[in-house]
Amino acid sequence: MVKVYYIKKRDDSTQIQNINNDISKNMKVICFIYWDKCGACSEVSPDWQTASSKFQQNHPENNTVIAYINKDALSQLKFDKEVHAFPHFSTIQGNKIKDFEPDRSVSGLMKFMEEESKKEKSLMGGGKTRRKQKPRQKKTRKNKKDVYYYPQSKMLESGYIKSGIHSVYYSCYGNKNGKPVLVVHGGPGGGTLPKMTKIFNPKKYYIILVDQRGCGKSTPIGERRNNNTHELIKDFEKIRKKLNIKKWMLYGGSWGTFLSLVYAVKHPSIVSEMVIRGIFLGGKDEIEWVNAGTGANYFFPDKWEDYIKQIPENERSDLLKAYGRRFEGELGNKIKDKALYNWAKWELSISKLYPMKDTEIKKELTKNDLYKSFAMLEYHYFKNNCFVPKNYLRNKQIYKTLKNIPIEIVHGRYDIVCPPSSAYELHNYIPHSKLHFTQAGHAASDLKNRNKLIEITDKYV
Repeated sequence: MVKVYYIKKRDDSTQIQNINNDISKNMKVICFIYWDKCGACSEVSPDWQTASSKFQQNHPENNTVIAYINKDALSQLKFDKEVHAFPHFSTIQGNKIKDFEPDRSVSGLMKFMEEESKKEKSLMGGGKTRRKQKPRQKKTRKNKKDVYYYPQSKMLESGYIKSGIHSVYYSCYGNKNGKPVLVVHGGPGGGTLPKMTKIFNPKKYYIILVDQRGCGKSTPIGERRNNNTHELIKDFEKIRKKLNIKKWMLYGGSWGTFLSLVYAVKHPSIVSEMVIRGIFLGGKDEIEWVNAGTGANYFFPDKWEDYIKQIPENERSDLLKAYGRRFEGELGNKIKDKALYNWAKWELSISKLYPMKDTEIKKELTKNDLYKSFAMLEYHYFKNNCFVPKNYLRNKQIYKTLKNIPIEIVHGRYDIVCPPSSAYELHNYIPHSKLHFTQAGHAASDLKNRNKLIEITDKYV
């Protein structure tokens, strides 16, 4: 018999007592200890739900007790025997918590559990009476199913470069002597977060995050003047030279793929590799797919209704123009603010394979008024054809300059924000590129996207 405990309250004494009772009876228990305000718990929780399901299906005979526990959580729990705190995967055996740190993966944990199970069977003689099983395939990085993020590394340095009215913020993580990689964030208007570094091995990569003009910690926030594709590329170059980097990998997602491609075409000699996810080529059809009711609305009709309900029916034939009127303040600041939020909320609502709740979206978008810069700058770029000639990235000839650059394309099969056809189209323009379709949505945090990205970044160091 298998029991699964999912603990979300610090003072859940009944659950803790039940766990202790089951351990004392040598029952198999899978325990998820999860705090709502713990970032580590939030990141690992979906993986543990997957691991729990797989383990119950594949290993019903195993008698190992499993737990995920962080320091804050553990300090509040009172097990019958002595326990020790540590912020990573752990096992509980015989009422004692034993340190165990696998290779950041649920599959690594599964392998450990297999070994523990074999040891137990050997000691009990159980292996002789059980049906002989087929040997398991040796696990390697390549065939692992669930890869956990690398740990968050400490910031090495941060600063600003001055470009006219703009002050552009950058921050550096990982190993100063490692392989340089520029993280090109999405949006336009998205900004960076330290957790974006976690798909890179911090011991082997020198990771540079840049908040593009008007985004994140760059100032003035939301500023549209002198804010265009070519100025953003100039900013990257200034930062590269300031950090004394001769050549770097480009990693970009969504809008970041567009910007990475334009940058690489202009400066191919300083790009070592490209890893781009959720392809956006800047086409009018791609913009209208999301914001004008020609595609994404068919998959999320309820969320689409929320997006358009602010716009009178007589203006819905041109939603970009209608939203633009409101963004420019023609109907007053109150309506402007509501329009900015609705625009940003719509896109975030459709970004993940498992959609976010409205409360989660609100929390993310209202932090530092992210929705304002995100919506305003996205509209600014879309209105101006992303400041490049029409269908610029759909000209096969421009990619000849990239012939010596390894290019990996990752795209979710169920990406509603950027249609998978864009990734396939780009792959055809760049025949030497490698295209990886995943069982995921648009977000880099979707499990299969994340796994593939880590697999790819690992092989270039």
